[in-house]
Amino acid sequence: MNKTIIATALAAIIAAPAASAAVQVYQDNTNQFTFGGQLDARLITDQSLKHSPNMVSKGTHVSFNFAHKMSDGWTASSVFDWGFDPFGGKGFTTTPKDQLDTGDSKIKLTSRLGYVALSNDMYGTISFGKQWGVWYDVVSGTDNAVIWGGSADGAYTFSNNGATNGVGRADRVIQYRNTIGDFSFAVQTQLQQDSVDLTAVNMDGNFGPVAPMNVTEAERKDENLLKAAKKQYDKYHLATIEYNNTYGMSASYTLMSDLQVVVGGNIGKFTSTYKDSSIGKSQRTDYIYGLGINYGNLSHEGLYVAANVNKNQWHQADVNGNMLPEAVGVEFYTAYNLGNGLRPYAVFNHLQSNEDYASKAGTVVESKMQYAAFGVAYSWDKNIFMYAEGKVDFSDYKTVKDGNVTKSEGKNGFGVGIRYKF
Repeated sequence: MNKTIIATALAAIIAAPAASAAVQVYQDNTNQFTFGGQLDARLITDQSLKHSPNMVSKGTHVSFNFAHKMSDGWTASSVFDWGFDPFGGKGFTTTPKDQLDTGDSKIKLTSRLGYVALSNDMYGTISFGKQWGVWYDVVSGTDNAVIWGGSADGAYTFSNNGATNGVGRADRVIQYRNTIGDFSFAVQTQLQQDSVDLTAVNMDGNFGPVAPMNVTEAERKDENLLKAAKKQYDKYHLATIEYNNTYGMSASYTLMSDLQVVVGGNIGKFTSTYKDSSIGKSQRTDYIYGLGINYGNLSHEGLYVAANVNKNQWHQADVNGNMLPEAVGVEFYTAYNLGNGLRPYAVFNHLQSNEDYASKAGTVVESKMQYAAFGVAYSWDKNIFMYAEGKVDFSDYKTVKDGNVTKSEGKNGFGVGIRYKF
């Protein structure tokens, strides 16, 4: 069996953060077919949830992977990866506010990945379809906590896994990758026109009247002033955005066997409408760029450390689902594989809006998402994976509502769960 076929098929499975214990269904001298997936069950208790504890499933999916050897050293491969909630009901999302998703009790299949690729050891790989965006190369090293994490790296925007703007599980992407010695690079373009309704992303649903920060307490009670401020708010905050094509790149260099540096970015233009419907449409640019550093290997015994930092514009959202004109995100993850199936770990996420955002009369005038999570994971064998994780939230949000400035803080949480990998 050609080793390129095996490598291509397995790479599709292990590329995702939660790898499955793939089962080889068929192989011959030309073809290989593997099947994998996992079922996840967890109990979550969180101060921001109306009902706690809550039983949910996260990351449950099935994956079909095919590889076919062709002439002249080329290999064709394809991946179909579908996620679903086997328990029904509403799911749990680890957004900054950690609220329950809307949904019904029916089991729904969602496309996680679906693409076809052509690979050659010399000429690289070109792939077409729904796949991990090249921006994820930069931040994937920190995306290894089980319950919380991935809130500041910009890969999971709009609660749809970054599909719309090409940074996470990107829709309709053409991607090229190649490796030359210790240097690897990737470029992509996303061929789609997709829109997002930010009023649906919004987590509160009721903004209330707002007021500028630089007025007296008496002026805050002035009804006319509040109406003017509300119009100012609507003028600066977006209701819908419609993306055209997006573009991304990444490059990595392995300094030594256990140390890798990755840089990359993603950019796309979108047309926006405002919450004040009398204002016409405008065009804005969504970009994110940054640096990631990874040391060690999670599957090997010993220390693993990863960190990344990014700067972004019109890419992330605040606690109410409003777009941030500019923000800086930082993530850190460390773990120690004890070699007996146990892996204690810690994660830190920080997303801070810039002062320009605070100067605009929005309902959230200061936005700092920041939390740490600590957990332990245990692999009983290749199929059974158990975990416990707690979150300590240091977030700070200053909100203007009903003419008054109020301060809210993040909510702590804890969860335990088990995964069966197949």
